Amino acid sequence: KDTVLQWYSNGHRTIESSSSSNEPYEARWYRRTNNKEDPWITLHDHSPSVPAGEVLYGENKFGNIHASNVLPVNNGANVYVRLSASANKVQGPCRSAAAGEDGWKLVRRVGPGFKWHPATDQLMGTDLYGTAAGPNSSEAWSI
Repeated sequence: KDTVLQWYSNGHRTIESSSSSNEPYEARWYRRTNNKEDPWITLHDHSPSVPAGEVLYGENKFGNIHASNVLPVNNGANVYVRLSASANKVQGPCRSAAAGEDGWKLVRRVGPGFKWHPATDQLMGTDLYGTAAGPNSSEAWSI
């Protein structure tokens, strides 16, 4: 959470683990004060991640290849938050989140379309919309 909820422009952010690495590493992301499509969270540095289809999060219904290279290919995108951590970690964080285990909760979803989340709260969790309908919903929602 602290990695995301600060202000930065092409700034180095620490990723504890991901689908590409179990070890911590850094990637360049964006969360600017006057850009409603931010934050841009990517698997690696923002610039090469956009054409590679490695954008993980964006807002304000932003489209372009930021969305079209990701959302239709991956059946949309989900946002999980970790409410608490279990001492018994039996699988990686991505699998634990998808299974709703180890303190993870699904809080936001965008379907397999061509635009990112309608939210403009910069991932603060204050925008509420849609009806929570699980990790495969075709509709966007946020709780």
